[in-house]
Amino acid sequence: AERIVVFCANQPCAQTSTQVQVSTMHSLALRILRSAAVLSTLYPDDPLVLDDWETKNIYDLELAADLGCSPGRAAEIRQAHDAQWQTLNPQSIAQSAITQMEMQGFNAFHSTRRNLYCCVLPGEMVHECVARIQQGAIQLVQIPPIEHLIVDEYQDLNACDQEFVQLLVSNGATLFVAGDDDQSIYSFRHANPAGIVQFTNTYPAATTHTLTDCFRCT
Repeated sequence: AERIVVFCANQPCAQTSTQVQVSTMHSLALRILRSAAVLSTLYPDDPLVLDDWETKNIYDLELAADLGCSPGRAAEIRQAHDAQWQTLNPQSIAQSAITQMEMQGFNAFHSTRRNLYCCVLPGEMVHECVARIQQGAIQLVQIPPIEHLIVDEYQDLNACDQEFVQLLVSNGATLFVAGDDDQSIYSFRHANPAGIVQFTNTYPAATTHTLTDCFRCT
């Protein structure tokens, strides 16, 4: 956000550059859930999104103790559940095979822990937001107005992220995405580069702009 303000300082857009909001997909979903008064029905307080350290050293260890398995196996069970959120396909589990009993154990553990600690796993917020909009629990008029939606690294969005973007566009936002399908590296969170490859099929009115300036090197 600060770089945007500096870049626009001598441009005609200088006055409005401070109105640009920059966020992760997860924090935007959290904001929508909060503004639609849905968050309070899901969690006892504003939830904390677990980072990698907390997920591995707290969540997975407690899950392992609860299920009577190794921490490594607990991580595989959690990742299999994440796959269902991130791919929007309950049958799409890219990790090791998970038994029905393990999945039931995970569901019981997670529902208890997310209320006890008021915490969520990284993929949970976006999925909750998408599901609530699709179910009608969040009306489009309850979504904060977005005039222009710019999504970076679009090739690394998973199916749930892409559905989230599409729902925001259906609410009137003008969409601009940046990305390169040759640089899709987030397969561990089920990145779906087909989203950018097939972008003009999803958004027929879209046009392509080639970026000619690189700000990462000299």
